[in-house]
Amino acid sequence: MDQLFNKIETVEFIQVYFEKTDWYMLNRDLKNILNENLSDNKQELENIVITGKVHIGSNCQIGPFTFIEGPVFIGDNVEIGPGVHIRPGSVISDNCVVGHASEVKNSLMMSGSKTANHNLVADSIMGVKARIGGHSETANRRFDQQPITWNFKKGEVETGIDKLGAIIGEEARVGGDVMLSPGTVVGMKTFISSGISVGGYIPAHKFVKVKTEIITTDNKFEGELHNKSKLFG
Repeated sequence: MDQLFNKIETVEFIQVYFEKTDWYMLNRDLKNILNENLSDNKQELENIVITGKVHIGSNCQIGPFTFIEGPVFIGDNVEIGPGVHIRPGSVISDNCVVGHASEVKNSLMMSGSKTANHNLVADSIMGVKARIGGHSETANRRFDQQPITWNFKKGEVETGIDKLGAIIGEEARVGGDVMLSPGTVVGMKTFISSGISVGGYIPAHKFVKVKTEIITTDNKFEGELHNKSKLFG
């Protein structure tokens, strides 16, 4: 865990889970932990749908047309953009940001972490002040639907779980339009450049990027283009 987190900052009943040797199994247990520690929601917010057990802290800003399905814990000073879907088993800690049209499912976002717009954070753990750029996703299922392994520095860890996303270390940065394969582990303060797909174990304090070549050739089309499509009528 020393390659991932210097500190664990989240609600106390989740924080104690990281004292276990198999803390990396948190996503398996998130829903049960939340159900045991939360009460039925009694809050009503305009243009926001809230179902199940949901805690919303103080000084939060939640955009319209957001759907929150409990059990969910949302800490203090959290900003959630419009059109966001927070699915069961999610913990969004103090001072987090979830950008518009994003989806968070069965995941832990530690204090100060942020997702931009149009993200999917599924069955994942984000460390303190970790960030994910727009249109990026944590893929959470293999094509063959077999159990997923976490990829750590010391080797692979079998989980027996068929839906797992990524562990993104403290202050790590994932660029826009990045796809993280199931079981990806990103070390603390590692940056991943935009527009790539990565997986496996990525050590701390690294910069991941891909060299690409852009080829420009002559356009030999000499015909006439027609736009016959219409939105209406």
